[in-house]
Amino acid sequence: MKTKIIYILIPFIVFSCIDKASDKEIEDKESIHSKDSTKINFSVKENIAFNYPTEELQKFVKDIEKLNWVSDTTRINRKQIYPELKADKISYFNSRPFYHIEFENSGINKFLNLRTAFSETPFDSANYKLFKSVTKIWGYYYRDPVDSDWISDGVVEEWQFEDESLAQKALEKVKENGSIFYFNTKPYFCRLRNNLIIFHTRASVFSYDQKHLFKKFIEDNSAVIEQ
Repeated sequence: MKTKIIYILIPFIVFSCIDKASDKEIEDKESIHSKDSTKINFSVKENIAFNYPTEELQKFVKDIEKLNWVSDTTRINRKQIYPELKADKISYFNSRPFYHIEFENSGINKFLNLRTAFSETPFDSANYKLFKSVTKIWGYYYRDPVDSDWISDGVVEEWQFEDESLAQKALEKVKENGSIFYFNTKPYFCRLRNNLIIFHTRASVFSYDQKHLFKKFIEDNSAVIEQ
């Protein structure tokens, strides 16, 4: 009788162990995107394959908190600013919100489409294909912590390309047309390996504050401004 009971219990014990292992695996995967996720180290290829903001950008947004710049996921919706940052496209890395920006919603794509619509000749298709070849676009919104309507804020975008040559070509193009891509503001651009980095804000009056943050990013990461 005891032997029969043991044989009956064995399958339940095995399946229980499998379920626990599966639950643990799911928890480990979900923790990457949770607010309590820990620091993730990765190479350039992993950065593309797993769709994470680069380690440098994650560190940068953490560092600027010490300079009194904070993230805010509610102000964007309340004020209807930066429409490319969608509330349902937020992922948390190291407890900070990063927006996945669809290429179709990016400021650059909207400009390219607008130019094509109002021009007798379409915008250079090669340039359009260049930007559309982006693998992933991450955006991070930051602002002055003062709670008022008139505050300084901005967005840093990270355009991840397959290789450095594509990112360099994209950098050269945005430097040529940056003030048109981001009208009525003073955007700043640089390249970090295979990533095009863009700092922009909603109005030129706030660009002065952005300049200092852009300079910090350049100095901290030895990013390429031009080549």
